[in-house]
Amino acid sequence: MYPKIHPRRNSRAQVQAVIQKVSLSDDWAENILRELNKDKEQFSQSSLTHLQNLNNLLSKIDNKISRLIDAYLEGTLTLEEYQAKRDALIKQKKEIQEEIGDFADEGNNWFEQAISFVTCLRDARYTLSEGNLESQKEFLKKIGSNFILKERRLIFSS
Repeated sequence: MYPKIHPRRNSRAQVQAVIQKVSLSDDWAENILRELNKDKEQFSQSSLTHLQNLNNLLSKIDNKISRLIDAYLEGTLTLEEYQAKRDALIKQKKEIQEEIGDFADEGNNWFEQAISFVTCLRDARYTLSEGNLESQKEFLKKIGSNFILKERRLIFSS
């Protein structure tokens, strides 16, 4: 997965070789970003429908709870019957609320991470042209490379 490290190359050249291997051209990056944004939009549209369905379910459960309270107050249900049905509806309501919360938390998060990663790979060329070894090391950390500088050799591990 990682490039072979030439024993006679200095660490700067090794870092630059790795960055060069993972960098994306502007054209490639723009194509990937365009597709990611298109997928993100489609996901958002289908997500909106799913979210509306969950909210409709919540509303129906609230109505059932309200009718259940009315039935209990009118004496149609015993306390035990009321509590058992109420507990089941509250459990169902809580599950739907958690699903809505999870849905909101996860939603587009992976799209944002993918977009950020592609942008980072596109910007790799600029990191190389700066010639700043520190920013190049930071770039390698960002993309998840584990490396050790030992005896003027750069050693990569996964």
